[in-house]
Parts: sequence; C-alpha cells; structure tokens
Amino acid sequence: MEPVLKAVYNILVNDADVSAITTAIYPVIGPENTTFPFITMRVEGTTPHDTKSGASTVDHYFVDVDCFDVDDGTASGYSVITDLAKKVRTALDRVTPGTYNTIAIDGIQFLDGDQGFDKQSDVYVVTMNYKIRVNR
Repeated sequence: MEPVLKAVYNILVNDADVSAITTAIYPVIGPENTTFPFITMRVEGTTPHDTKSGASTVDHYFVDVDCFDVDDGTASGYSVITDLAKKVRTALDRVTPGTYNTIAIDGIQFLDGDQGFDKQSDVYVVTMNYKIRVNR
C-alpha cells in the first residue's frame, strides 16, 4: 500500500465516528462480497517540491476517498453514505500535523467531492478529493 494511504487508513480507522459506521477501508477497490458500507482510497497524483539544492523533501499527494453503501430500497442507504462521508471529511480535513502510521503528515486539505449512484449494482458512492502534504 502507498505510504500516504497507510496514514489515511490510520486516521480513519482510529476515528470513533468513522469506525462506528465501518472499519472496512481498502486501497483502490473493495474485495468482492465486501460488507456495506465501506471506504476505498487511492492516490490520483503526486507533486514533488524540489529545491534548488536537491530533491523534494515534501510531496503533495492527491488522494480520492470513496464511501459506498448499497441501496436497500429505502432512504437509509443514501442517509448512511452521506453521514459516513461527513464523518470522513471531519476526520481528515485539516488534520493535526503529526506522524500517522510512521508517515509524517503536515496537513490534509479537502478539495472537492461529488455523489453518484450505480444503477447496475444499486450502490451509492460519495467521492472526496484531498491534498495531503507529506514530509519524506
């Protein structure tokens, strides 16, 4: 797993509000037959910040965090997924700088997000994009 994702995992799994809904958090894709709701995360890009004297010691990672829940025919699936997304954002956005699972995080900034629904699998998804500043 990409080191920055280990830090994100550590923050989310140790957040009481997030873990009250789910501790199923996976890199890139959830396994087949995963219990809903669950979270996936993936690195969409990295920007190094080189200096005149050498290679980058600080990188910005652009990470997507997706929250999924199944539509059970009631409004509860949508309600659960939007609540989970709010809790994930609260856990990550402007996190206190520190070391999370051995990764030095300077900061996490929420950039944007969107919602969707996959009619084929009857699954709601909320995608949130974050910029994470990491000391290498």
